[in-house]
Amino acid sequence: MSEEKKEEKQCAKWEPYMEMGHPEIDAQHKTLINEINKLCKELGNKEPDAEKLKAHIKFLLGYAAKHFATEEKVMQEIRYPGYLNHYNMHRWFEKQVRNLVNDYVKFGPTHTMVVRIHHLLVDWLVSHICGTDGDLRTYYKAYMKSTMDSMAGEDPSSEV
Repeated sequence: MSEEKKEEKQCAKWEPYMEMGHPEIDAQHKTLINEINKLCKELGNKEPDAEKLKAHIKFLLGYAAKHFATEEKVMQEIRYPGYLNHYNMHRWFEKQVRNLVNDYVKFGPTHTMVVRIHHLLVDWLVSHICGTDGDLRTYYKAYMKSTMDSMAGEDPSSEV
């Protein structure tokens, strides 16, 4: 009789195609996905723990802000043409989360609130990492390749 390990359902899973090639941003994306899965697990409980939900939301808020700042700095450094749109998406998300937190404080973990939390913090962040960040990922990889190619083409003796 084989013993199968029961795999926990995840809302999000890190996949190799999500890798941007920027170690700090990739590590932050992995942390966000890990926290999203913790939040999903709590949201999936019949009676979500209000304090745990609050802690996950607080962490995601703070960490997303840190992550957005890192991404925005990189986008400026590489002169990413989609910077303004990406920046505006980050600000939109932060505004929506502030509204969500205010409603959560007023109404608590109602079913509607749980659905809103899932939609905003889980669905939006995952689709942002996979979608919008995908455009940045493509540009960043091309930028890095171009930079490396330029460096490889330099004649070291000309620097004397």
